[in-house]
Amino acid sequence: MKILKSKIFIGLCLIFLALPFIINFLSCLPAPFESWKQPSNWTTFWGQYLSGFAAFAMLYVAWRTLMTTKETNRPYIVVDIVDMGYSRVFIRCRNLGHSIATNIKITLDNAFIEQIKITKVRESIESINKTTPFVLEPNGEKVWEIFLIPGMQLDSFHQVWGENAKYPFKGEYILKNDWETNENLFKTKVLKCDITYNNEYTESCEIDYNNILDGISTDGKLANGFFSIVMSLSHIQNELREIKTALSAEHDKKHS
Repeated sequence: MKILKSKIFIGLCLIFLALPFIINFLSCLPAPFESWKQPSNWTTFWGQYLSGFAAFAMLYVAWRTLMTTKETNRPYIVVDIVDMGYSRVFIRCRNLGHSIATNIKITLDNAFIEQIKITKVRESIESINKTTPFVLEPNGEKVWEIFLIPGMQLDSFHQVWGENAKYPFKGEYILKNDWETNENLFKTKVLKCDITYNNEYTESCEIDYNNILDGISTDGKLANGFFSIVMSLSHIQNELREIKTALSAEHDKKHS
């Protein structure tokens, strides 16, 4: 492609350099048209014509440069889904561009939202649609917590086990089974998202839970690991205490 462009450029330069010689040659021939009877007038016409063409070319180049610069420096908004640690899932909006993004409005698919069974999760996602237009600086972000990931990490945090295990979320304790059902919904369906900003840009994306991003910083990962170890040791200590209590009770029973 670069070779082709180079050949075209060289060809145009050669034509441009050859035009004066061509015009001079044609002016020496018998004039087939009325305008050729005075070669000087004809040469003047071509000079003005080429000047106008050159001015148009320069204007086009300036316009293309301006558009390229604008595109390079424009804001660029993306929306994704991230695990921020402690099994907490967020929807995140980021400005990856080089200039400020204004009047940002996010619209999530209502058909998907209506399938969510946990009221607090549904309300959390609906709140994104209701968020008033906002502003993000370059590299700025805004996040909304939407649900919890069921699993051993939450079990160790809250020391809850079995079918009746519950996790606290935004002021309510919600069954682990309900969280598993909620996660399966997000695994099997994609949440569609539309974004508008700066009153001129529109983006569409799909929020896929199966491609969840890691939003935990290095310090956060270390803190999470340390906290998990502490919680696991605490749970083991509780189990050992229960075993000790049971053994003591059995010993007292035998010697009573």
